[in-house]
Amino acid sequence: MEYSNVIENWNLFAEAVEKNGGEGHGVEMARNFKEFVFLSSRLGCVGAEDWQWLPFIEKDTPFINPDCENSIKFREALDVKA
Repeated sequence: MEYSNVIENWNLFAEAVEKNGGEGHGVEMARNFKEFVFLSSRLGCVGAEDWQWLPFIEKDTPFINPDCENSIKFREALDVKA
């Protein structure tokens, strides 16, 4: 995949999240698409809906945190090694 396609896909993804009007409206999940894939894959790719990834964003920490308490419990419940 060309780099320009990755940027375009990230922009489309970010735009979709902005428009959903859910609890995650305006919350940044990652700095860019590459970081999002990396962080979310460490969680076990929980899903794209805000209710699926919001539990892994701590109040005073920007972006998805694959090392937060909820992340650790989630992986332990699924027996996933990160």
